[in-house]
Amino acid sequence: GKDHDGGPHTHHNTTTMSKPIILKWGKQSLSLTIHRGMPGSDLKHQIYALTNVPPARQKILCPKLWKGALKDTDVIATDVDSIPNNTKITLIGTADKLIEKSMDERPRFVEDMTDEEIWKLKQNSRGVSDDTDGPIIDIIALQKEHGMERDDGKMEMYEYNRLVTGLPQHQIEDMLLQRMQKEGGEKDPSTNSVRDTNTTELKGELAMTMGLQLRRAYVNSIAVLDNGTLISGLDDGHVQFWRRGEMIKDARHTGGCVDEVVIFPSSGGSAGSGGRPAFATAGDGSICLWTQDGNHIASLSCFPGTTVASMTVGSITSEEEGDRVYLAACFRITRQTDPNQFRLPPQNESERRRREAAEMQEQMIQNQLLDVTRQVKVWMYDASENNNGRVAFREELVVPNATNAVERTPSTAKVANFAGDLVCGDKAGLQIFDATRDRRFQRKMALQFQYLCDIDCMEPLHGDYL
Repeated sequence: GKDHDGGPHTHHNTTTMSKPIILKWGKQSLSLTIHRGMPGSDLKHQIYALTNVPPARQKILCPKLWKGALKDTDVIATDVDSIPNNTKITLIGTADKLIEKSMDERPRFVEDMTDEEIWKLKQNSRGVSDDTDGPIIDIIALQKEHGMERDDGKMEMYEYNRLVTGLPQHQIEDMLLQRMQKEGGEKDPSTNSVRDTNTTELKGELAMTMGLQLRRAYVNSIAVLDNGTLISGLDDGHVQFWRRGEMIKDARHTGGCVDEVVIFPSSGGSAGSGGRPAFATAGDGSICLWTQDGNHIASLSCFPGTTVASMTVGSITSEEEGDRVYLAACFRITRQTDPNQFRLPPQNESERRRREAAEMQEQMIQNQLLDVTRQVKVWMYDASENNNGRVAFREELVVPNATNAVERTPSTAKVANFAGDLVCGDKAGLQIFDATRDRRFQRKMALQFQYLCDIDCMEPLHGDYL
């Protein structure tokens, strides 16, 4: 055939290269355009530009075009003409939320403050400066971070993250304010704070819990460093560091269990600074010394077959040499004996002699272990005696004497530092040791119990009480 102009007739066969589709995301409907042979990764980036949902979080469904969730390597359509206009695809995923904070809205920490700002903070008994200086974040004020406010008036524990739950900050501040006013402090109307008060503590209140619930390991001991870091020792050997309601480090004790954590005194400087030990952990036959940053600096071994039963730290003051820090520990037996070791009777003279020798050796080991449990081992530390940066300790054994209640000295159960003296306690009573001029411990006093009893805990209290 011919066209109207007399030329040959031709057929025009055009192919569509793109097609509009509809993206359903929650209650929103968005328009998109797909192209012939478009890979799934390109579509995900196009969706990310519209919804701010990262490609890794996107789950894109369309049973008419592909099976299951769309993969990055999938080709959406080789024949776009076969796809109906405004085909609907479904997006499942949450968008990233980027919250920009102004300098006035951002939390301020003590480490970032000037000396003048710190002085102003100390003048305010509530721990919060005036409004012109912005909010100050204390150890438990996680909810003052933007987006974590909890000001609904409810009196309940609030979950900040999977490791930390605590009271709302407004409730903490209200309780502190009430207690300050009850103690006789005067409220300053200009700053809404209370001055001239002696207490800002939440005594008797559960303010915060830290740690992972439903964990197999139990917390055996906790202690707090001078800088506010909380140290927790677990029975699986982990030593966790908590600061401002967050776990900042997780270290491992050399043994398989941490039974006790004790804090060293500063001894005229910052404990844990300059390679000095800040705290010690004990358990499973060993004692580990740590800096305040969580660096392991030394290990002290217990007598084989024993581990630490109780541990304490203290300092000895001398006018000539200054303060010297000591670590004292008593021990308990962990060696297991075989009850069937001597079950079978000897059959001849040679076996009888071997059994007699084995029984004597076993009895000697048991006597040695009992002697260890009656002793208190003291490690004396002096920063001036460091050997090439290594911590140097001088060891000393303190052996409490038997009291009138028992013929032999019982095993020492607990030790404590009380008013500068070393107190050793057993089921018969207490024995108090003080340091001589040559830094040796000698018995100062003995207190006998009326009845034999076990000591579970021994701690110094305020007012020279133990």
